[in-house]
Amino acid sequence: EAELYKTFYSDRNYRIGVCGANNLEAIEFKVVDTRNGKVLYDNSLKDFNEVIRFNPKKPKRYTFRGQIYRLRGDLDKAIEDFTKALELAPHDSTLYRDRGSAHSNLGETDKALEDLNRALEMAPDDVDSHVAMGVFHSMRGNSEEALSCFDKALELRPDYGPPYFNRALVVFRMGELDRAISDCSRAIELGLAHVAAYAFLSTCLMNKGRYGKYE
Repeated sequence: EAELYKTFYSDRNYRIGVCGANNLEAIEFKVVDTRNGKVLYDNSLKDFNEVIRFNPKKPKRYTFRGQIYRLRGDLDKAIEDFTKALELAPHDSTLYRDRGSAHSNLGETDKALEDLNRALEMAPDDVDSHVAMGVFHSMRGNSEEALSCFDKALELRPDYGPPYFNRALVVFRMGELDRAISDCSRAIELGLAHVAAYAFLSTCLMNKGRYGKYE
């Protein structure tokens, strides 16, 4: 077991990433308020199964469990939960976005595109939906379409790391190393402290012949 203490401020938004090596089993974790011991978030499927069994009419509970399934690579179950959540909350654009991303990862192009387009129709200024659509195009080698999506996301929110990182991946494939380094560095500066970002930046720097750690 391991513990990590972090101070969160009410006027900021946070993303928590928990990563493990490929040969490890899925990581279970809890976010606990140390002032009162209250569990703010628990990714244990057992707990979510109990909560859903107790009250199956809350769409967010299916959403959270679906996200856990997606992180664990169980995409079919993730799609089932997102679909159930949509039955209960058909006007939630984020559910179309999340289900579309799961379809995309399964290679179900038509279903993915239908859901992602629906998400953007419902919420055209949702930054994460533009990022998701960009990732969809990037995975299929549609570089120009992907760049357009990431550019739009940054137009809406220029201080957001994920569009920079995903754009870096695309321009790297296009041979634009300097631009890839710039975008990935910017993503890290904006708080995308993900092992994949640092690893990718190192790859870019090595391709440029500049060895050393990010500063």
